[in-house]
Amino acid sequence: MEYFELTKDMMAAAKTYMPIEYKETLARTVAFRCVKPMVRLKWDGIHLSEREAGDPVKDEPTALPDLMEEDVALKMCLLQNVLLSYYFDIEMDEEADPYAQYDLYAGGHLMNQIERFKADRDVKNKAFDLMEDWREFKKIVDTIIYNYKMNANDPLKRFDAMLTVFSSPENIQALVNELQKSADEVEEKVKSAKKGRKKSEKVLEPIPEA
Repeated sequence: MEYFELTKDMMAAAKTYMPIEYKETLARTVAFRCVKPMVRLKWDGIHLSEREAGDPVKDEPTALPDLMEEDVALKMCLLQNVLLSYYFDIEMDEEADPYAQYDLYAGGHLMNQIERFKADRDVKNKAFDLMEDWREFKKIVDTIIYNYKMNANDPLKRFDAMLTVFSSPENIQALVNELQKSADEVEEKVKSAKKGRKKSEKVLEPIPEA
């Protein structure tokens, strides 16, 4: 398979600085797309299976909000798109499969290609400056993702969200119905146990003396 090759002319024409206001706005756009709800697990007493994140949980009216995690593969695709489209003015195909498009450029070891230009006296300053600015952009993205996850996954905030959900009339009624259902099941079991005991008592009645 043929991969993308960065030429010296591309390196010479590349941008080396992204204005901080645009950098911050673009970093937030990338970061928020890369944070997603974790897949939740459910246990039915026998099997452990996945439940799609965000799906309504009918049997859990007071379920905690989903934990958030980073979509690493998507982040790598989006970061590379920014590197190519902004710094090198390479138009990305929005209709193409993002992962196949990532492999096309990354398969040629794009970052190493840029690093090797640091040995070329004609474009070495461009290579150094571009990589420094790129690392700064990537650091902003990572910081925003980290802060977002810490905030979303904070135990106290998640507990507060649970209380907010629990306080709705619909969920209170759902919980009351669930408790009533459990109480009815316990009552049926008690009745069945009493019937069984009475039958046993009849069987075990003393044999009358002759």
